Amino acid sequence: MDLQSIVVYYDGEYKEENADFEACFPVRKGASTKDISVRELQGGKCVALIHKGSYEYLSETYKKAFEYVNEKNYKTKLPTREVYLKGP
Repeated sequence: MDLQSIVVYYDGEYKEENADFEACFPVRKGASTKDISVRELQGGKCVALIHKGSYEYLSETYKKAFEYVNEKNYKTKLPTREVYLKGP
């Protein structure tokens, strides 16, 4: 799989505005500079959904994911991540 862009969210809920996030790109090796921070994100188990369609309906996908998490009594850990896939 090719390296994909990622967004890391630090908010505990979906926000349309004023979200606390970072745009990220995976790298194999690197060092931080004064303009770019390079660090490793902790791994773990995840719940994943693929959202196909307009950003207008993204909140519905988040709602489904969090309903599932609550139904299973899973504990969430911030930050959450979005991976952006390209292609058909």
